[in-house]
Amino acid sequence: MNWRRLGRIVEANPALDWSQQYAAIPTVRVLNNEILRVYYYSMDLEFNGRISCVDVSAVNPNEIIFRSEDVMLNVGTAGSFDDGGVCPLQFLHHENKNWLYYLGVKRTQDVPYRYFAGVAEENLDGSFSRFQNAPILLPTESEPDIRSAVSVVKENSSWRMWYVGASGWINVNGKDVPTYRIHHATSADGLNWEVDRLDCINFQNEDEFGFGRPWVMKKASGFEMFYSIRTKSSGYRLGYATSEDGYSWERKDNELNFSVGSDDWENESVCYPCVVDVNGKRFLFYNGNQNGKTGFGVAVLEGQA
Repeated sequence: MNWRRLGRIVEANPALDWSQQYAAIPTVRVLNNEILRVYYYSMDLEFNGRISCVDVSAVNPNEIIFRSEDVMLNVGTAGSFDDGGVCPLQFLHHENKNWLYYLGVKRTQDVPYRYFAGVAEENLDGSFSRFQNAPILLPTESEPDIRSAVSVVKENSSWRMWYVGASGWINVNGKDVPTYRIHHATSADGLNWEVDRLDCINFQNEDEFGFGRPWVMKKASGFEMFYSIRTKSSGYRLGYATSEDGYSWERKDNELNFSVGSDDWENESVCYPCVVDVNGKRFLFYNGNQNGKTGFGVAVLEGQA
C-alpha cells in the first residue's frame, strides 16, 4: 500500500472548557458522497473526555466544512461505568436508528483505569443519549478492567464484534499499563454479546504487549483489520491483517506501509486507525503522538483504480 499524508485535521480547542487537550480516536460516519462526519473525543483540564464532531469534505477530508463546539455525548453520572469520560468507537445505522458505540472511562483508585464499551442513540439535534446505564461488555474474572475498543460489523441478521480485552497489568518504563489483545464476540441484537474466540491476533515478540482500537472492514474475500500495536520500545504503530472468516487472522503489518511521519505531531507514534472507502478512494484517519494529544490527521491510499 502507498499512503499519501494529507496532514493534521483537528487539534484540541482551548477556547472551549471541555476541549483543553487531546483530539483522539477519529470515528467516521459517511453522511453522503460530499461530507464525512468524524466523531472524536477531547478532554478538559481534569482529563474528562467528551465526544464532539467535525464535518469534512469527502473529496478532500483535510478540508473542514464545519466543526461543532457542542458536546455530542457527555461524561456519565457519578458511579457509572463512564463517569471518567467517553470516547467514540463505531457509528452504525440500525432499523432507522443511529447508534454510536463508545468507550467509557471509569474513575478508579485500585488500578490506573477501567474501560468498558457502551452504546448510545442519536437524538434529533445530532447529540447522543445512552441506551442503558450498564456497559454492553461487562467485566469478567479474566478481564476485570478493560473490555472495550469495539469494532462492529452487521452480517444480515447477526452481529460480529472485535474488541480489546485486558488480562492484567505490567510495568513498562516505570508505568503500570495493561496487556491487552483482540477477541471476537457475536450478538443477535447488537446489545447482548457472547465471546466465541479469544486472541484473534498474536504477539510477534516480547516487545509487543497490546493491540489497540481494531477497525474491521468486510470485503468480498473476507475481512480486513487495521489496528494499533503497542510496544515497550517504540510506543504505538499501526498494524494490518486479513482473514477469510473473521476468526483466524494473518498479520501483514509490512503491507500497510504506514509508520510515523516527519511532522512533529506524528513523529513518535501513530495509532487508533479508522478507514473509510468513499467516492472510489480509501482514507485512513489516525492519531499521532501521545495517544492523540497532538490531534488527528488523514492519509489517502494512492494507486487505486
